[in-house]
Amino acid sequence: MKQILRIALIMALSMFAWGSVSIAVAAEDDAGTDGAAFMKVALGARQAGMGEAFTGLADDGYAIQYNPAGIVFMGRWRLDAVGNPMVRKWNWEFTFMRNQWMDDTNQNYVGLVHPMGDWALSLGAIYFDEGSVDERDRMGNLTGSSASAYDAVPSLGIAYRLSKHLGVGVTGRMLYSNIADETATGFSADVGLLANFETFMIGASAQNLGSTLQFLEQSDNNPMVFRGGIAIPLLSWVSQPALKSDLVITSDIVYRQDNKPYFNVGGEYVWNDLLALRGGYKAQTDIEGLTLGAGFMLGDRDNYELQIDYAYAPLDVIQEDMHRVSLTLRFGPQLGKTRTAPIMTRPPAPAPPAPVKSEREILAQPERVEDIVGTDDESIEIVAPESAEEWIRLRVRINFDFDKSDIRPDMEPTLQKVGEILRLAPNSMIQLEGHTDAIGSEAYNIGLSYRRATSVMDWLIKHEQIAKKNFLKPVGYGETRPIAPNSTAEGRWMNRRVVVIVYNPGVKNNVKPATELKDVQVRSGALGGSVEVAMTFDGMIQPQTPFSLPNPERLVIDLPGVLAAFESKTIPSTLGAVQQVRVMSHQEGNFTRVVLDLTKPSSYEMKVEDNQAILLISP
Repeated sequence: MKQILRIALIMALSMFAWGSVSIAVAAEDDAGTDGAAFMKVALGARQAGMGEAFTGLADDGYAIQYNPAGIVFMGRWRLDAVGNPMVRKWNWEFTFMRNQWMDDTNQNYVGLVHPMGDWALSLGAIYFDEGSVDERDRMGNLTGSSASAYDAVPSLGIAYRLSKHLGVGVTGRMLYSNIADETATGFSADVGLLANFETFMIGASAQNLGSTLQFLEQSDNNPMVFRGGIAIPLLSWVSQPALKSDLVITSDIVYRQDNKPYFNVGGEYVWNDLLALRGGYKAQTDIEGLTLGAGFMLGDRDNYELQIDYAYAPLDVIQEDMHRVSLTLRFGPQLGKTRTAPIMTRPPAPAPPAPVKSEREILAQPERVEDIVGTDDESIEIVAPESAEEWIRLRVRINFDFDKSDIRPDMEPTLQKVGEILRLAPNSMIQLEGHTDAIGSEAYNIGLSYRRATSVMDWLIKHEQIAKKNFLKPVGYGETRPIAPNSTAEGRWMNRRVVVIVYNPGVKNNVKPATELKDVQVRSGALGGSVEVAMTFDGMIQPQTPFSLPNPERLVIDLPGVLAAFESKTIPSTLGAVQQVRVMSHQEGNFTRVVLDLTKPSSYEMKVEDNQAILLISP
């Protein structure tokens, strides 16, 4: 964390140093002639109510207008069915804002944000109606006609999570202005950085970088802005019962092209995830100071959420009151623990007076798993355990690209639910079984199903923090265990699955013994010239003692009670002293024999771990 914080501070200071030089140069070249002044008007009623101090918080769709890195960390707190702190994330967030500005001018904005794992995309558009004025001739007489002006700004943004706590983002815009049928176009970009830690967030952004707007003979610079901000969720220091309420304070330093830096401060209190009260102050500005705001959250919270925000910002200089209204609709929920540290992690609550349940007592309540699975569009199915040692067995349908084993972003919400279930049993052993349909050869499908099950295991370890020591080696069954006919598209879809088996706490040696040899691979060993023959089984394998035979040199391993998934196989090798490996399954004796043909006598060592046995041949 210290290294991430150091990197974030260096990048933020570099951004501000570069911004200071850029603004100084621009001010010297053309002081006071920045164009696109409508870009200075704040977006978002929530943000305006907090005094526009939003660079460090940046946790909703309007982040692209303050700090584009924030959209990759979006999420709202809630408690799950077990009472644990969770962050509700959404597949989509739609925003709309209406701002009745001075006189007959108004500002409108629509936006859409789509988080995708470590990435997030955003689309937006600003329309600023500058009203109209009556035209007059050179003598000052009314002509009977009027001239209007408006500005339109479409934008596209992208953000990426560099690490658990650090994200970056960029937003690009096209500027279009029309004044009395005279038009000008230009381009601008924002870049942002956000460091998101457990008890505070710090961010920096550079805004409106890009080309100038030119009307006739006049060319104006974009109103460059450099921001730095911090947000501190105060209720992150108290107990979990306060999770449905939040109190966050924020502060920004803003450095504009007119060379007048100033501070914004703000705060937001959310009560019971229903009502928000906000306040802020913009210091050292000519026309704005105190701001107030409120928000209401509606919806069933499991399928969608509607947020309505209002902001009041009086302009004392011109004796007018500014009113903003924003609507935010979030839908397509991704409910689960965040793959990084939560946005506002709360410390554990004090132990309740009631006795703490043991893990076995927790696992005796299967409705907790049912609550997590919920209505999951058939991607997770709870099936009956096949032995007394199993706690739960899940069929998980993960779609992969053709002939690939990489986890697709649209499958991550399903795996997040699997991770949430696995965390209910942190001391249990886990077995992953991969299955395919019947398209392709049997041998190839066994390898493909093994690679896909392994990919699921690696994803759960990396993103859901499931301990690697809890996993048995994945098993690939290929097409050998269908649950539906492969003659129909629906049947093939059902057969393409990964089965997750969670054993009862303390069960490891009692996991079902191996009855089938699934795969044999020949590979180079860690020592120069050494060779490893790795054998993967469908359950726990007991150590076996190989024996050697001379003339020609051979090494033989018998596996009693185990049959191979294939009747026989020969694997050629050019590694070390191993010429080939022959695997023969003997159904009449209910055993499998593995024979290594060697070029010379060699020393060997047998290692067994869970459901994998490795025979090491030394040079």
